[in-house]
Amino acid sequence: MLKLPGYIEKIMAEFRKEGYACFVVGGAVRDMMAGEKPWDWDLATDAPLGNVLKIFPKATVISEELSVVRIRSAENEKNNEADLGYVDVARLRKEKYAPESFGIPSEIIFTDSIEADLGRRDFTVNAMACSIEGKLIDPYDGAEDVSKRVLKMVGEPLTRLEEDPVRILRAIRLVAERNYSLSGSLQKAIAEKADLLTYISKDRVRDEFVRIVTGENAAKAIEEAEDTGVLKWITGIDKPLKRLKPLQMLEPDHYLNITERKVATLKDYHILLSLCVFYRRYSEEDALKAVEYLNYSGKTAKVIKDAIMTGNRLSNTSDKFELKEYIAEYGLEFYDLMEDVLRLEEELDSKAAKMRRTRLEAAAEIQRKNEPLTVKDLAVKGDDITKLGTTGKTVGLVLEHLAKQVRRNPEINDREKLLKIAEEMMKWNLK
Repeated sequence: MLKLPGYIEKIMAEFRKEGYACFVVGGAVRDMMAGEKPWDWDLATDAPLGNVLKIFPKATVISEELSVVRIRSAENEKNNEADLGYVDVARLRKEKYAPESFGIPSEIIFTDSIEADLGRRDFTVNAMACSIEGKLIDPYDGAEDVSKRVLKMVGEPLTRLEEDPVRILRAIRLVAERNYSLSGSLQKAIAEKADLLTYISKDRVRDEFVRIVTGENAAKAIEEAEDTGVLKWITGIDKPLKRLKPLQMLEPDHYLNITERKVATLKDYHILLSLCVFYRRYSEEDALKAVEYLNYSGKTAKVIKDAIMTGNRLSNTSDKFELKEYIAEYGLEFYDLMEDVLRLEEELDSKAAKMRRTRLEAAAEIQRKNEPLTVKDLAVKGDDITKLGTTGKTVGLVLEHLAKQVRRNPEINDREKLLKIAEEMMKWNLK
């Protein structure tokens, strides 16, 4: 018997009170069977959409076609750690697919049979349901596959992948996020049908890949993706990838100064870190092509590309002035990210580790002493240079030259000293 959270039981009880069946389905059942905390909750009912909205008038309709609504859970259950804020409820259904429909059902048939609904699901571990009493409904022996941590397809694997090629990516994602392994038949089918990913939008492929590469078992999943030929359709590069070391979510204290850098969230930082580590496993040329292939957003693409192109430069840097030049060009936030990238890449390289310690000590001193790095840190401004008798682009060139000088010699960051240097530059027409 499975123990359900109180707020889930309350929602299910409301359906029962009105004479409808309701079951917990999908990943929540799988995770409970594995003794893990579910990441989200999905319910399935035989109640028509209109009746669901009568029972829960504040529910949000997610899909009218599929009869899916989202119910916000009770705000007064703040002490329930399993309360994730909302529950999605879908009507029990069967699906039919026309040839080459690639994920879009040609026919949706609502049903009152939970067994029929489970038959449309992808993997046996996802094709289980749980009643309000905690009774397990498991027509495909998913519980046994959960215990063995193996993924098997519900039905004939080739046919099910042809119906919806996204199932290929979901399989790899479950390897990454939940440490499952592919059964032999599923692995063979994925290898045979991997090219169907060309029919999936790049946005969807990218979203799934981000979850794959940030999973606790990312290295295992990436290796599986390469062995089955899936990685080629994620990156657009048909070349072997250097094997990844395990890349796991680190505790905040194990990162550098990201809290001081005001990074949006630890999750955002981990995504960038994971993507940078992954793409740096390719040659620079191939890596840049692969980033373009998945159409990352402007900021994300820039960070990954900068990591690809500048990582080796930083890795070979131990001189404090050269480090200042790097930080001045890319900023402290990016520098911190790159040090974490290099640390993950160079764990077993004692020479690289020694150079990194030298850089970290230098970076700490730069920040502790608040040493000037960029034009905005100078003791003079553009107006000061203009008053010396120059205008236009020359002002910027003078300021950049002065910034470079103070990076080398912080003690000269004094207004009078800098104005004197600027006057000498202009005297000799050095631009």
